[in-house]
Amino acid sequence: MRRPAALSPDQPETASPQRNGRRALRQHRPLLISVVIHGMAILLLALLAVPAAREVGNVALLMEERQILPLESFDPPEQSWVLELPAAQAEVEALVPSDSPPSSLTSPQLENLLVETTAASSVSASPVTATAASGTSQQLGRGSGHISVGNYDDAMDQITLELIRLLQGGEVVVVWLFDQSSSMQDDRAMIGARIGRVYQELAKSGFAERDALTTGIASYSGDYAQHTANPTSKLSKIYGAIEAVPVDSIGKELTCQAVNEAITRHRRYVEKTERQFALIVVTDESGDPEDNRRYLEEAIDSAKALDCHVYFLGREALFGYPFAHTVSRDPQTGGTLVSTYDRGPETAFVEQLQTDGFAARSETLLSGFGPYEQVRLTRETGGLFFMMPDDKRYGGYDPAEMERYQPDWRSRAEIAEKVEGDPLQLCLSQVIQELNPYQSAAVNSTVIRQTFSSDPATLPSEILQEQAKMRAYINYFNQAIQTLEAARPLRNASHSVRQQANYDLILAQLRTYRIRAAEFHDLLAIALQMGPAAAPAAPIRGWKIVMQPQLVSAEKHATEIALARSSLEHIAAERPGTPWARSAQAELDRGFGVGLQPVLGP
Repeated sequence: MRRPAALSPDQPETASPQRNGRRALRQHRPLLISVVIHGMAILLLALLAVPAAREVGNVALLMEERQILPLESFDPPEQSWVLELPAAQAEVEALVPSDSPPSSLTSPQLENLLVETTAASSVSASPVTATAASGTSQQLGRGSGHISVGNYDDAMDQITLELIRLLQGGEVVVVWLFDQSSSMQDDRAMIGARIGRVYQELAKSGFAERDALTTGIASYSGDYAQHTANPTSKLSKIYGAIEAVPVDSIGKELTCQAVNEAITRHRRYVEKTERQFALIVVTDESGDPEDNRRYLEEAIDSAKALDCHVYFLGREALFGYPFAHTVSRDPQTGGTLVSTYDRGPETAFVEQLQTDGFAARSETLLSGFGPYEQVRLTRETGGLFFMMPDDKRYGGYDPAEMERYQPDWRSRAEIAEKVEGDPLQLCLSQVIQELNPYQSAAVNSTVIRQTFSSDPATLPSEILQEQAKMRAYINYFNQAIQTLEAARPLRNASHSVRQQANYDLILAQLRTYRIRAAEFHDLLAIALQMGPAAAPAAPIRGWKIVMQPQLVSAEKHATEIALARSSLEHIAAERPGTPWARSAQAELDRGFGVGLQPVLGP
């Protein structure tokens, strides 16, 4: 058995995690209070987080681009110009924030009584029950997990093998359930062109004679559509049914309800013909969050009742994040159009920060696993999740390494029950939710202004407003970091490699974001004292924040920068071939500094 990842340089090893954990927790009694009160609230927030994010996210995307787009890493083009604000030009006071955090940001804390009464059971429990992120393949479902495929030829070969396996036990009906999204048009055409090949291979195997395999075609978006009156073995009817799948422009995929409906529609046929039942869902999205939350378990129960094996031809989920974003240019106005679609996460509840420190996350970092609902459906029904190739960045993780980081694919109810007794997970969840820009209560507190006016009369008031927000924001970071440090014994004693990785990354990111917030505060202080700086010859519409390696207060923040850099480098080195390493490296690449760059235009 492989050991958990080694501790970072600032994480001293303990001879006895259990004994030292209790001692450390007693030493931090002032910090370790009120998790019982926060616990159920955090669980409720987590249950509602993904559906709520969709609603709030749409508003942000349509109304104000700065609330959703990530900060740009500073990579100046030849003609770029950045406001030069060396610290030597102004006296900047040391940043010791006195502002209280906004009401939507409360100090994350652990309850000492709960910790002391549950520490023994939490620390000594088996990997199955130790944390909310400790699910392993041994105790979950009947399916065997993921199969990564390079293209649709590979996928259809794998499906042919699955159908042969089923046909060895008797006649089979397979129903193809297509996502009607416009992005799936090419996928549907490729599958249609290859279905004939599946029948040819099955005929060669001798298992598909005399209508031993029949096929049904259906599709879905916000509604379900049946395209074959009855399953058939005639290729002409199958081709025609696939071509009849409409293109949906609404963009709402009720996947779990569609699965349930497909099973219900074919129940009488399956029972009458006594065939085995395979359902193959083809989609490039994770499905509507509310539909997933409400109808996943119902779909699983329906499939099990009819012994239906559910398969997915799907895409890799985004790492700890529900949405993917595409950016295009409006041909009429020339403005930026941002669209969003559901693409994760890989877990029942988000386990990563939803902020990049200044705004909502929107990077395309892949998780190495399929969306939670789709993988759970396949595992519980004896199917498989075929992970199709992706055009997103940063995929291709080491499969052997990722085995150690498998999500928990139990039901949400089971996971939530385990979280109640896991003070470390409750603490991490509170930090994630309170810094979640998609939560309406936190939007004003956790979304920082990213564009500033070019009007000298307006700019000072905008700067003062953001400085006050920065001081409160930094104060919250201080409290969150202090609390997570107090919880380090629980991290060290955790049996879950995934939970340890989450803790390490979140703590390193909080340190990094605190530095950037302090740098931004100092940058604004200098800009306020200097007044409007000389602008480039071209007219400007305002100023925007960019991340950059250059620092305004390098000497003042040197110690904290060294600690944050060491933590991120340790994660990148100790967890290679994983999204945790990629995420840590991305933070290092962005740098710890913040600059102001002009937005050119009339």
